[in-house]
Amino acid sequence: KVCGGDYSAVFVCRSLLSIILCMKPNVGRISFSLCMDKPELPFSVSGKVVVITGGVGMLGKEYAAFLSARGARVALFDIVDNPVLPDGVNAHYAKVDITDRTAVFNAIAKVEKEYGRIDVLINNAAMNPAPGSSESKSQFSPYEEYPEELWLEEIAVGLNGMLFLTQAVV
Repeated sequence: KVCGGDYSAVFVCRSLLSIILCMKPNVGRISFSLCMDKPELPFSVSGKVVVITGGVGMLGKEYAAFLSARGARVALFDIVDNPVLPDGVNAHYAKVDITDRTAVFNAIAKVEKEYGRIDVLINNAAMNPAPGSSESKSQFSPYEEYPEELWLEEIAVGLNGMLFLTQAVV
């Protein structure tokens, strides 16, 4: 057991950092906790500049809180207007459509200007519709009924966005 969780997983982002996630069952589904109550974990990213896409979603906020608490300077990209960040997270936020190559390169240039460099990129953005919404019903429809426009949007976010971000950071 890690941090009292029933399951544990380690996600490695580049070779620079690893984030230990503790997954705990929560009402029939898995929820994620970044072990914020375990300060003894040997982990420091003091002064490192970290860009997180999907930065105000469930995992993005957890990454931001965890990395900020360990000294990182965090920049969050998402498509949300006026996001609410976790307590204690002082982050640069930019509304960025990662499927727009020009917008991505402009946003990365602003982070580099503000912080001087980027040390870590966490490509975390994904298509996550609200449960019960019409978009979620389409997203989880049978394969033979899966809408082409949603497929293309998934590819744009999950593949093109990751490509544009990685190109801009490298």
